[in-house]
Amino acid sequence: MEQKPIIIAGGGICGLASALAAAQCGYDVLVLEKAPTFDPIGAGLQLGPNAVKALQTLGVWQDVSKICRAPAALMIHDAVSGALIRRFDLTDGFERRFGAPYRVAHRADLHHALLHCARQNQRIDIRSGEDVTGVENTEHGVIVTNQFGQRHKGTACIAADGIKSAVRNMLFPHSKICDSGLTIHRAPLQDDDLSDADVHLWMGPNVHVVHYAVGKTAQRNLICVTLNGVSPNDIAKTLAPKLRGIFKKVNDWSQWAGLSVEPLQHWSKDRCLLLGDAAHGTLPFLAQGAAMALEDAAWLKSTLEKHSDLTRALAAHQSRLSRTAKLHRASVRQGKIYHQSGMLAQARNALLEYVPAPIFNQQLAWLYLHNE
Repeated sequence: MEQKPIIIAGGGICGLASALAAAQCGYDVLVLEKAPTFDPIGAGLQLGPNAVKALQTLGVWQDVSKICRAPAALMIHDAVSGALIRRFDLTDGFERRFGAPYRVAHRADLHHALLHCARQNQRIDIRSGEDVTGVENTEHGVIVTNQFGQRHKGTACIAADGIKSAVRNMLFPHSKICDSGLTIHRAPLQDDDLSDADVHLWMGPNVHVVHYAVGKTAQRNLICVTLNGVSPNDIAKTLAPKLRGIFKKVNDWSQWAGLSVEPLQHWSKDRCLLLGDAAHGTLPFLAQGAAMALEDAAWLKSTLEKHSDLTRALAAHQSRLSRTAKLHRASVRQGKIYHQSGMLAQARNALLEYVPAPIFNQQLAWLYLHNE
């Protein structure tokens, strides 16, 4: 009998990584991406040690490492005074502590690397221009319908179709998307200072800014998070001169709502499973969106290797539920810390200035030492 494929809704980072995971476990995979073409999209992203270890588990780190940059340090600044609060090293000692390096990359470059690896795998069939509009669990598999009414028969369905997942809404119609009241503004910048290999974080009242170099060309990823209805230009006059100078270089900001998925009790229903932002999209204030998607794929690979029963494997995601729920809480808390003002901001800055580096790193152990 011909094996029916695992069907994956979504050909982004999570979808492609999950496709590689399933194919490496001997499954045929059909990836359905609603976009008509795989055009370069997105901005920069940070890949902490846990993300690197997930890529190693998937066997693609050698390819992905070529498109990454190696930041020397995390530089934390006061966004109003411009003062450098603390420098945290991200090089050899950090890598030894957490078992893998810290890297940054352009999202489009990471996606292209995963797409290249997936297309080299004969078990993976990738189709663009197919929007999943229906998913039906059957006795022996699933039937996935696209916008043209075409029906694909599969052995299971993995929804990796993002924070506004159509499949999640079909399977769990009572799931909720939460609005944080924050807007994430992004802009690419021409990077004139090629010697700056650091990740910079600036914290101020109701605003924080992150920027770092990405890609092989002189490009810098710039992110500014504000309250809804407040633009970077609106708030620039309250910020340090260096930040104002950076903002002046921006031709156009793109905007993203600060959304998250209210933690679910389950990600699976019969032979369907949510992964990535579709399952646990959260605020990006710990720079873990791509990392959690990659961790999901690494978990999928290890779980499929352990369980011969596919339905049982898809339901065995309790560890991922608790971990992503913890990350969600931590990300919300981190955003509040970044945006403090007055005495609370002074106390935050003093703590960051004097906390010993080993203690700072220990606070990250639960996040970065994780390895599926």
